Amino acid sequence: NQLKRTEDEGLVRVANTYNKWKIEIANAITVRNENGKRYSNGPAEGLNNAIKTLIKDANGYRNFERFRKRVLLVLGKRKDPLT
Repeated sequence: NQLKRTEDEGLVRVANTYNKWKIEIANAITVRNENGKRYSNGPAEGLNNAIKTLIKDANGYRNFERFRKRVLLVLGKRKDPLT
């Protein structure tokens, strides 16, 4: 509340943002799995980013199955892309 009463516009914005997202901020800090580690969607985001990069680099694969095999090979999911 003190931040909202200040004349500094930046601090008012910080206070408003915090009030809007305080539950999500707390969850990001406190949500943990059964081993005590925080949950993260980082691995999924990394995989999505790698696939998007492959799509950009594919530039004209006409055969979806070949493209799929390329993705699996590059991401280390398959050893032989021809099978």
